[in-house]
Amino acid sequence: MGRLICKTEALILRGVEFRETSKILVAFTRDYGKVRLVARGARRPGSKFGGALEVFTRAGIIFYRREGRDIYTLSEATMFSGSDSLTQDAVRMGVASAGLELVEKTTPWESPSPRLFALLVDFLSTMESSPRQAFRLVYLSFMLKLSAILGHGPELETCLRCRKSLPDGAGALFNVPRGGLVCLSCARGEGKGFVLAREGVRLLRVLQGTPFAELLSRENSGEALGEVVSLIRAFFEHHSDGQAPRQSFAFLSQLEHTHGDLL
Repeated sequence: MGRLICKTEALILRGVEFRETSKILVAFTRDYGKVRLVARGARRPGSKFGGALEVFTRAGIIFYRREGRDIYTLSEATMFSGSDSLTQDAVRMGVASAGLELVEKTTPWESPSPRLFALLVDFLSTMESSPRQAFRLVYLSFMLKLSAILGHGPELETCLRCRKSLPDGAGALFNVPRGGLVCLSCARGEGKGFVLAREGVRLLRVLQGTPFAELLSRENSGEALGEVVSLIRAFFEHHSDGQAPRQSFAFLSQLEHTHGDLL
């Protein structure tokens, strides 16, 4: 059986030690989606891979792909951007790690998505320079944008029942199972849901549609932010087929408890 030489860009999501000198990596690539790679000799002193295989690193890679196998041999890796600015701050690293775990847990193997690759690059780049007070907005925005790429982004512009446009200045009910907003006139028959004031509706729309960089200087009321945090987590868990990374969510809750300016 022949092998295919694959050249692409990759973001390292996770790495574990393998045997005495090697590593097994989970990487999200621009052209092949999420793949599992073995880097032989990566842990030897003076390895040819250098620091290109660390978590958060973006690298140009070459690997050998064989049909019928679910792990491929990494041949070359050249680091494009490193992880120093993320790993030097434990809180920043924790939030960035939660984003990587979201991608690892909720995306299929070998399903190419240049759009998701670009989103992940943008997320990590923003987290490198983000002020601490913006961590929660960037992460929540990442969750909503990831949901849209995965095919279950919430409907925030039109009522799910009457199909009328929702005015910008109006509150609404967010129905998690149905995945979107219901106007207050239709909400009586919807049962339980997250009732949002107009500020909460506006914030959801901002998080879904605003580039990460524009969120860094944005100020939001604690009340509106509190409304959407639980909502987005519940929405993501419900629509991720049981693959939502509960460990990351628990870790973020702990960060919130110990650092009041976080999720």
